[in-house]
Amino acid sequence: MDRADLDDMKGEGDGLWVLPFDPNELKLKRTSTGSGWGCVEAVASPPPTTAVMWFMFVPDQTGSWWLDVYAEAHGFYVLRADDRWYNCKNARASVGVSVDVNQYDYWHGEQQTQLLDREDDNISLYELLDLPIGLAYSTPLRAGDPVCVALTLTIDAFALGSGSFAEVSFADGTGNYVKPYGLLAQFQG
Repeated sequence: MDRADLDDMKGEGDGLWVLPFDPNELKLKRTSTGSGWGCVEAVASPPPTTAVMWFMFVPDQTGSWWLDVYAEAHGFYVLRADDRWYNCKNARASVGVSVDVNQYDYWHGEQQTQLLDREDDNISLYELLDLPIGLAYSTPLRAGDPVCVALTLTIDAFALGSGSFAEVSFADGTGNYVKPYGLLAQFQG
């Protein structure tokens, strides 16, 4: 989508279309390879991989605003674990998305949605992910002062035990990516 495509476009109720601060495709990937027996090991998982997509605008009216944020994610995930009675193997993959709004250096409160949350101890799975992202947020905003909207995608993969493997990828090849599209801001009164 290009800014020229939105010049004459009105949203429902004369809403304001806002393009992302950086409209480029994002490439994200997270992998984990298990090791050892798995049962009594204390394994610390590093923090999840995240990407933040920013949208910025200046409201023209003071009051309640309804914000619809749009993006898409194309990728895949792999889970492999072969648990037996004598070991503790496991694989997990997750994808979450959240939105938060900031005006006057105050975050209004994050709203989260889980798009994928899969875990198993006996699994051999490869699946494609085609995730249309559309999140709605309602909040009061003051006219004339900048507003930042953060759309955050969080991916995580974790494998426990030798031979176990987990991966979430929005990076490999040309068909796998995350792309922010736009924000529709509508004044509610």
